Amino acid sequence: MRLFNYLILFTALLGIALFAMQNATPVTVTFAPGVSIESPLVMELLAASGIGAALAWLYSLWMRVQFTLEAREKNRQLQEKEVAITELKEMVVELEAKVKQLPPSKRAEPQEDIQEVKEVAAEGSPA
Repeated sequence: MRLFNYLILFTALLGIALFAMQNATPVTVTFAPGVSIESPLVMELLAASGIGAALAWLYSLWMRVQFTLEAREKNRQLQEKEVAITELKEMVVELEAKVKQLPPSKRAEPQEDIQEVKEVAAEGSPA
């Protein structure tokens, strides 16, 4: 793979050298009234290409930073939800233990509490 990369780089540099030899005539670029530069066409084209590449790299860097920040936020939210799920599971275990301690005749009554816990667990679970 490294050889392939060097081959691509060599081909690109050879193409740039041939392009430079064909476009060596000086041209004038005016940036603003009274501000102009005269240099070979190839130098101006390479400078424009370099500036474009630098801007593309900065944009890529900015997108990577945004992605990292979003990923951190999603990880934080996930951890919060995992903590909530753990707390709800502990609550369910405690309520089930309380239900088992009740006499058989009263075990049917606290179903409202268990139903509330199940509703809270259903609301807190990710969709």
